[in-house]
Amino acid sequence: MFGPGLFRADNCAFALSSEITKGDANTFFFHKQASFRKKKNFIPKLFTDGRVVTTQEEKHQILFEHFDGILGRARVREATLDLAEFHRDGMDISVLDAPFTEEEVWATIKALPTDRAPGPDGFTGRFYISCWHIIKADIMAALVSL
Repeated sequence: MFGPGLFRADNCAFALSSEITKGDANTFFFHKQASFRKKKNFIPKLFTDGRVVTTQEEKHQILFEHFDGILGRARVREATLDLAEFHRDGMDISVLDAPFTEEEVWATIKALPTDRAPGPDGFTGRFYISCWHIIKADIMAALVSL
């Protein structure tokens, strides 16, 4: 009687309407959760010294006195620190952005231990020193590209 295309269209319309209903249900569920949480977090009354307190101002005062007694007061210190005395003026570190010079790299290579490899490549300081004239251009290009 009906073709498969019409059947698919009908199922699609039903799926869309059921999603809208689910969305409404989720909004209702969220609202219920938020209302429950608000009720759960509300303190309707407090009992203290044999009396019941229900007004916000009285509850506030009782809670303040209770926690003030637990936490106490700040002690007076015998000595204080003047933080302004510890302040240093800013330093100009723009020199750190300057590119490496060949002299700096050569000084670093000469400072390497000759019998140890400074990295995982296995090349010792002796290799870098003895082959510097050959590898200088490649090393400098690699450092400039950083």
